[in-house]
Amino acid sequence: MRYIAIDVGSTFLKAAQLDVQYLAITNMESIRMPEPLPNENPLVKEWNAIQLLELMQGLIDRQLASCPGCKGIWISTQMHGFIITDEYGVAVTPYISWQDERGLEYADKLGSSYFSALMERVGEEAWRRTGLWEKPGVAAVGLFHMLQQADSGMEIEWEGQGTACPVSMNDIQTLGSKRLCTLGGYLIQSLTGSHVCHFTNAAPTGLVDVRAGEWDIDIVRAVGCQALQFPRIVVGTDIVGHYHSRWGAIPVYPDIGDHQASVLGSLADATNEAIVNMGTAGWISRVSDAYHIGEWELRPYFEGSYLPTITKLPGGRNMAVLVRFIADVGQSIYGTALTEDTLWERLLAEADRAAQYFKTGKGQSSNGQLHVHVGFYGKQTVADKGAIDNIDSDNLQVGGLFAAAMEEIAAIYERNLYVLATAGEAIEQITFTGGVIMKNAFLRDAIAKAVGIEAVMAPACDEVFHGLLRLALVSEGLYASVHETREVLLQAIL
Repeated sequence: MRYIAIDVGSTFLKAAQLDVQYLAITNMESIRMPEPLPNENPLVKEWNAIQLLELMQGLIDRQLASCPGCKGIWISTQMHGFIITDEYGVAVTPYISWQDERGLEYADKLGSSYFSALMERVGEEAWRRTGLWEKPGVAAVGLFHMLQQADSGMEIEWEGQGTACPVSMNDIQTLGSKRLCTLGGYLIQSLTGSHVCHFTNAAPTGLVDVRAGEWDIDIVRAVGCQALQFPRIVVGTDIVGHYHSRWGAIPVYPDIGDHQASVLGSLADATNEAIVNMGTAGWISRVSDAYHIGEWELRPYFEGSYLPTITKLPGGRNMAVLVRFIADVGQSIYGTALTEDTLWERLLAEADRAAQYFKTGKGQSSNGQLHVHVGFYGKQTVADKGAIDNIDSDNLQVGGLFAAAMEEIAAIYERNLYVLATAGEAIEQITFTGGVIMKNAFLRDAIAKAVGIEAVMAPACDEVFHGLLRLALVSEGLYASVHETREVLLQAIL
């Protein structure tokens, strides 16, 4: 009684088998996400869609070879991005990811950036229906940018997409025969021929009324993409098609947003816990039964509930800026290169040593402790600049640098957790998830101390797979709802 699960993140593509009988995750495989296609514009982040499809299908086929009698395929992917295919499911654009910010380019004919022009066309009231913050890395903005450039007669060639795929921007002008796909929907279309996507992946495109669970025609018209063929939105988790493989016809389930799968797999209590996730980037979230707009994004969850969520928080990539600097010093000045794991281990040890030193008061210089502003990436939440200040002749040391950076990150999470607390009942516990925070005890302790409430680790790693396992248990008919699966998984893991 095993299912195959695919998790397509920003850094890794992973596969595993979900054993619904023994409540186990087995046969895990992981490969790195390919590099984005080369582009002179730093705002553009595109991936070869055909290459991604081959990698995803390769993971599935290798898992099927060792999973006799496979009950089905579950898919979870990164959100916000999109691919346009022809009527046969062949990609005619690269995969445009959530990291793409081409909408920030200035457009002479619009008198503003593409992003600002679209937000003005949509209007605040309509955009609020999406549940999203105004941000450039969503499909609605990328599509608007493409269509505006096509209308201007600009012909942009995409390199590296493959000879089997048309690459001219002019192809976008013939929209009637083209299909909009989420990343997971693109894989489902290739496996089954079905043009569908799950609600949790449709909503992050910025083209959906999150309360109605439908494509928002007003926003679609504002973008100008109404001639596209839109996928059918699936709200539940019923089978959407079959993959006719050499191992037989394998049921395929809808693509689940990696955020929702991660929250589900954290096994946090739905009423009074906040989930703090830190991977490449960071977010905090909680579950709510109410449709309540506030100072957060409101994302669809399962069984009619929502996830008030604060996104674009500092994460692993912020700390990586400092790590790369230290690595460069070691390599260029001393001719020494350490593995990434060894370098992190030593830096965290130095940060801990520095923190202990400051606690004694011995490390307090006349200028006080070093201060690191970690906003090294644009438009992060409450992290709008990158700088190191409060430097004097005594306090600029490696350990103090990293301790100060992590304490700044902890303060940012503290402020945003207070905001999230107003979205429901009082938050009584924090559950940590995500690869970066799981490996960083210093940062976990700093956040817990700043907030002043109990904080625990998610009981299992690979929370996306555990979230998909909970869905598989319901699909198998063993439980009536995902809520019922929490206690049984907690008992199995602990």
